[in-house]
Amino acid sequence: MEKILYNGNIETLNQNNEKKEAMLINDGSVVFVGENNEILNLKNKETELVDLDNKYVFPCSFDMNANIFEKIDKKIKNAKTIKKIQNSDEINEDYTNFLNFDEYKKEYLIIEKQYIEKGISTVIEKNVDKLAFAFWKKMSEEKLLKLDIVCYVDMVNFKQVMDDNCVTYRVYKNHLRLAGYYLKLDGKIQDLKAYFKKPYKGTKNHFGSCEYFGEQLRFLIKNALDEKKQILFEVNGDKTIEEILTVFEELESNEKITNFYRPIILGAGIIHRCILKRLKHFDFCLLIEKFEKNEENLIKRFIGFSRQKWFQNYKMLYENDIKFSIINTTEEYHDLKSFLEILNNKKRKTLQKNLKNNKKIAKITDFLKNQIYISPAYICFDQNTKSSLETQKQASFFISNKDLISNLLEENLKISSVYLQGEKEF
Repeated sequence: MEKILYNGNIETLNQNNEKKEAMLINDGSVVFVGENNEILNLKNKETELVDLDNKYVFPCSFDMNANIFEKIDKKIKNAKTIKKIQNSDEINEDYTNFLNFDEYKKEYLIIEKQYIEKGISTVIEKNVDKLAFAFWKKMSEEKLLKLDIVCYVDMVNFKQVMDDNCVTYRVYKNHLRLAGYYLKLDGKIQDLKAYFKKPYKGTKNHFGSCEYFGEQLRFLIKNALDEKKQILFEVNGDKTIEEILTVFEELESNEKITNFYRPIILGAGIIHRCILKRLKHFDFCLLIEKFEKNEENLIKRFIGFSRQKWFQNYKMLYENDIKFSIINTTEEYHDLKSFLEILNNKKRKTLQKNLKNNKKIAKITDFLKNQIYISPAYICFDQNTKSSLETQKQASFFISNKDLISNLLEENLKISSVYLQGEKEF
């Protein structure tokens, strides 16, 4: 149904950061954005009118590290006996017999509602296995999803999921699509994060523990590139990132690598400044983890987490045109409030002082726009349909009583309603 929202402060977040008063939406997309008079002149007898009453409108945001199914699966299994767990989820070759689907669906719908109420429309599901994809596929086929679910399939153990369902690759089907492969290259050593405690084998300055390297790593990366699939690398050690770049450089020496993949590095807080040009050359995108205070003090040699230099470090990435987004590592939902917490770092007086300077306001808002909307959309190949409110973009947005800068100074983000693809969901 056609709708006109008028008498508002619409943050289009387009290239010129224009603010408009009204918006015409139809069939889930933005048709026109402009001033009250010009948009209201387009109404007809069937057009639904929504008076924004001077409220602010922002595009919905992304959660780049959601892991919703993992949370549901853990909760469901914790409530079962071992015997029930073993017999509950035997997935056949066509991914249809998710035996306790109703139980999982119920938990998902609770979480989905919480995401929507926080103004989130798109979530990343990494490390997707056969069980997880069977659930998402069934939810999609029964048209039960309101969030856009973007799945990265476990490349080593469940590549068959991609092979069996490549029809959904990069194309949303009832809010679900496969985005590419997930490849975990290093992790924890004796339950301690690798880059905190133990150097990479054979080195003094690099930290981590790479699971695949040399010819193994080359085979995995080349296989994904040959299939023109995006790769989400999960890393902890900076040595592993060096290994990844070396493989990309070797492969490019034989054949020019095009920009169909946009490789992602999750755990990118440990990237050294000296490799920024190499990352840019291959259009690597970074997901930088938000750590707790006690962890920040341990990794000041890395990008992004020194409390004294947080903005300078992020600014350096931005100025080098490296696409990056900040993610949570905890069970918190990743929403606009998370970014606001990162920015103010509980230093209200300093922030308030900065926000009295028009130039600093412009820099902070530009930073927020890039990290909340532009970078995530680009990373997910959604830049043509999301990240702003302008013609032909998705009409997914939330309405707030305050502008972005005022929200920076508040304890909580005030969201009054949320629309997903033109339909009011909250």
